Amino acid sequence: YQSMAFEFDRLNFNSVDVSLESTELEVEGKRGNAKLHFALLGDGIVVGSGVKNLVLSGLREYDEPAMMDMCARYEASRQSN
Repeated sequence: YQSMAFEFDRLNFNSVDVSLESTELEVEGKRGNAKLHFALLGDGIVVGSGVKNLVLSGLREYDEPAMMDMCARYEASRQSN
C-alpha cells in the first residue's frame, strides 16, 4: 500500500459504497505499480471518485505449472474442510 485519494462532488448522502471502475498495472523488472480507480456511491448515486496506489515488489516471471499446482492444492484443502 502506498497511498489513497478521494474526491467528493457532494456530501449529502446517508451511506457510501465503493465500485471498482478500472485498474492499471505497470511492471518494471521485479517492481510494479498498481492503481485501482473507483467510484464512490452515496445512496446509489455517484458522489465522488478515488484511487488507491499499490507498490508491488519481488515480482517474478509467471510459472504456469507452479500456479496450477498451487490452485490444485488450494482446491484440495477447501474440499477437505
